[in-house]
Amino acid sequence: RCAVPVHYGTFWPIGLDAVRPHEFHSPGEEFVRQATALAPEVAVHRLEHGQSVRPEVAR
Repeated sequence: RCAVPVHYGTFWPIGLDAVRPHEFHSPGEEFVRQATALAPEVAVHRLEHGQSVRPEVAR
């Protein structure tokens, strides 16, 4: 099993990252932290821009 956080910052108003940068950059890191704590058996992939991941298919 795996998890990938998506869309954080997608609908962020232009210019607001200058006012509240922690809310723009940290949601992915926070997702990884909480997901790891709640479900340590799940592989969490936080991708950088342009990266991709191919999760394994359970059979």
